[in-house]
Amino acid sequence: MASSAASGSTISTQIAHIAKRLLEEEGGSVPVQRIAVRAESILDIESTDVASITVDTADEISTTQTDDGQTLVTDVGTISEPEPDPITEAFEGKAVFFDLDPIPSELAPIIADLGYHSLEDLAARSPAEFKTEINNHLDVAAPDAHLEQISLVTGSIADSLTNAGYTSFHDLATADADALSGVHTTLTEAKAEKIITTANNQALTVTDEEAKQIVHSAEMELPVGDTLAQKALQSYKDDLDGSGSGAASITQIERTEQTVGDPKALTSGEAPEDHQYVSDIGANDSDPVACGLQVLDDEHHPQVPKAETHPDAGPGALPVDENGDVVAPAVPVEPELQVPVDELVAKALHDHTALRLIGPRGSGKNYLLKYIHHQTNRAYVSIDVDAATTPEDLFGPLTPDENGVIKPRNAAVKQTLINGGTVVLNEFPVMQAGAAIALHRYFNEGSLLIKAHGELIEPHPAARVVITMNPPTVEYRDSEPMNAATRGRFLTYQVPYIQSVEQEVDTLDQQVNSPRTIVDRDTLTKIVKFAHATRDESSYPTLSTRNLTLLCKNIDYGATPKAAVKNELRAVSEPNQSHEATYDELNRYL
Repeated sequence: MASSAASGSTISTQIAHIAKRLLEEEGGSVPVQRIAVRAESILDIESTDVASITVDTADEISTTQTDDGQTLVTDVGTISEPEPDPITEAFEGKAVFFDLDPIPSELAPIIADLGYHSLEDLAARSPAEFKTEINNHLDVAAPDAHLEQISLVTGSIADSLTNAGYTSFHDLATADADALSGVHTTLTEAKAEKIITTANNQALTVTDEEAKQIVHSAEMELPVGDTLAQKALQSYKDDLDGSGSGAASITQIERTEQTVGDPKALTSGEAPEDHQYVSDIGANDSDPVACGLQVLDDEHHPQVPKAETHPDAGPGALPVDENGDVVAPAVPVEPELQVPVDELVAKALHDHTALRLIGPRGSGKNYLLKYIHHQTNRAYVSIDVDAATTPEDLFGPLTPDENGVIKPRNAAVKQTLINGGTVVLNEFPVMQAGAAIALHRYFNEGSLLIKAHGELIEPHPAARVVITMNPPTVEYRDSEPMNAATRGRFLTYQVPYIQSVEQEVDTLDQQVNSPRTIVDRDTLTKIVKFAHATRDESSYPTLSTRNLTLLCKNIDYGATPKAAVKNELRAVSEPNQSHEATYDELNRYL
């Protein structure tokens, strides 16, 4: 039913406010008809009148005509009058915690009685603590119930339940089916589960998921600026020098001569199968697979990837979830081999086999490698190469020492192989042929011949080399096909975008919503489903998992989900790709 906006505000100004709100929501131009429909539900005015006022009399509104005659609002200038309350409420709702969608109306006063009087109060509580507190209160307040109201509960079963301490629907709703089935001879586990389900529908109780939704909804309603300020200051504190001022940190990779740790099985005398990488993520989540890659014993080596909570963590540290565990990658299944990619990579890294990973941008190639190296305490050095990369860049130049004697100086690749780390060469095919061929002996025999240095190097036994590349398709014009002589030296795995929507949502949820909620799971699911649609249609700009984490930042900064998605689409689009068709597809999801 329509409601009247503030009497002191003109109709054209009210429409301008609605148009501005919709521009923010949509992240671009908005059809006049859409503004008309929204205005009709808020103002005492017909939609046809809205369209007329928008085009003819609203001075603040800029419009344009499409080729098919549709009128689009492209911009709204400065509006002289403040936004009326009915419009604010229509787009934002009232910012009080008991109006949050996940909170049932009958639960709101109980939450207030427990001392939660603001969004800040509720957001400061962990979901687990909130669930325990609210359910304990509900348990005390729950009235005695006539358990026989549940169809499966006969008189004798009701007596047995009461004698066992189950006196209310709340007691039954929070019971364990196995324990419940033991209180009466005719009460099977299947019956117990049905009783619990029925009681849960009749009792007022909060589940783990409901508690999480309630607390996270409160977090999402809080102004983000204060949180960003706290985060920025903490990040700065992490980089203070000894005097208490901010400072850069410079690591000379070629001068990092600390070797990696030895295998734990070697130093502990235990069996090698006791200290190996186990693939327990992705498709192997329910049935973990041992992969043979040995865990080393020095987790503090400076080049072992660190969790962001580690004292020595720097830029590029691995994110952690709300439990402090490193967020696992979203692991796809290798298309031809039908084996999870992390399992294949870990098995390939158990020896010196040259490994090549091919995947589109943002598919998680490097994150997967960093995760495996973190889990096994292995040094990881990632190097982006290009057409100007020379053997000297990889292995080091000849330079005079303090006495003027010409000597070789080690570069990153050579020093990392000596130290026992893994060198990851990104976009390997674009590198000069001479630089690539200089590595052929290592790929073939595991030794490194550096002619300019006059050295034949047998690398540390833990040393590995991995190359990554994008597929040589139109979308990746700079990713040249490798010549056959080089291509045939690698064990090659495809790393496609994650095929499971649910798995990608799980990964994003952990990466984006820790330690606080930024995007609710329902919205994340819609965004991921749309991203999958872009990956299946070549005429659409493609959104990778990495793009999704970036657009969630803009949601955190105040953009609507749809506007954030549109912004990222523009950032990644190719000249031949259609924005309008992609936006039409987006409207199906958001």
